[in-house]
Amino acid sequence: MGARNKVVYVKNPNYVRATNRPTGWPAARSLKVDRVEWIYIPDQNTALAALTKGEADIFELPQADFIPALEKDPNIKLAADSLGNQGWLRPNHLQPPFNNPKARQALQYIINQEEYLAAAGFPEKFRVKYCPAYFMCGSLNETAAGAEPFTSGQNIEKPSNS
Repeated sequence: MGARNKVVYVKNPNYVRATNRPTGWPAARSLKVDRVEWIYIPDQNTALAALTKGEADIFELPQADFIPALEKDPNIKLAADSLGNQGWLRPNHLQPPFNNPKARQALQYIINQEEYLAAAGFPEKFRVKYCPAYFMCGSLNETAAGAEPFTSGQNIEKPSNS
């Protein structure tokens, strides 16, 4: 059995709820539990085994090749949302050729996000469609500011002088 780690949160017996809350803060809440244990399993195979045996309640971001097995298990529900994970392709801008801004722009035009997700093994229904935003599409911080040149996605024919 692989390593399991545990974090325990215990209610503070000395806590006194504030009565004068600043404007804009959520309403005061009372604690409903005395203790919360969060057991997490860093190893993907061990986490998969724990989930399928009913020893774990959640398996966050399983690797793509686990998805078919998880889909077949009637006791497991997969929830796919676009806010689950974000990958980055980040060239070293201090080293040639990417020390040249034009090279970094060219890289942006030749990348095809969907091809990368397919190569990683994610089934189509779990892939996010093209998103040129710096922050994750669908997140509260999503913005297309500055992404106008890249909104059409991959463009291998883009002239190098534009």
